[in-house]
Amino acid sequence: YRMKQRTKFGSVRTVVDGHTFHSKGEAVRYQELKLLEMGNYISGLELQPRYTLVPSADLIWYGKLRAITYVGDFSYKVLKHSVIKHLGQGLAAKWATLYPGYLSIPVCEDFKGHRTPEYKLKRALFVRKYGEIYHLETSS
Repeated sequence: YRMKQRTKFGSVRTVVDGHTFHSKGEAVRYQELKLLEMGNYISGLELQPRYTLVPSADLIWYGKLRAITYVGDFSYKVLKHSVIKHLGQGLAAKWATLYPGYLSIPVCEDFKGHRTPEYKLKRALFVRKYGEIYHLETSS
């Protein structure tokens, strides 16, 4: 770990594996996800995935408007065999109903210490546009 200055919500920026995280808790979660990936429970771990919620537009009265985007902390795929092995047949049956034929489910994860009004709005837009991606909110 290498610690940096505090952010506006009091968290301490932390560097792990050359990546800067907004908080120590987010850095710890990254390390947990790396272990899960090494254990073949998840795959395709990405940092700071970007999703377009509303595309940019060029309007006569307003000119060019920037796209509205949502940036998660992590994205990855949970592998079906890991759900069956660790969470049991009940959840596996639910999986089969919700995701027939899927071998993995895409996940966008956000590590939250403070839920701002902007975050709540963007999360609502994300869930409506990217409903097939499971949005997971974690905290310390």
